[in-house]
Amino acid sequence: MGSLVTDQFASFASGLESPFTHGIVVVPSDTNDLPAVSRALYIRGYGNLTCVMAGGETVTLPGIGAPHGFAKTFPLRVKRILATGTDPMSIVALW
Repeated sequence: MGSLVTDQFASFASGLESPFTHGIVVVPSDTNDLPAVSRALYIRGYGNLTCVMAGGETVTLPGIGAPHGFAKTFPLRVKRILATGTDPMSIVALW
C-alpha cells in the first residue's frame, strides 16, 4: 500500500538553511565512509569525536556533545566517523 503523505515542498530547491531531508544512525568505523557527507551531526552523549571532515582532514573534537543524556546538533560536514578516538555516544548524520 502506497503512502498518502504529500510533500508540498518537493518542487522547491533545497538550500543550506533548509531542513534536513535525510539521516542515518552512525556506526563509527575506521574504514567505511557515511553514505553522504553530512550537513550536521545530532549527538547524544558526551566525549571525544574523531572524524574525517568533508575536506579530507582527520580531526578529534574533544568534549563534544551534551552531558547528562541530552542531545545537541552540530553543523559539521563529515564523511566518516572513526571508531578509534570516538567515545561511546549516539550519533545521527543529517543531510
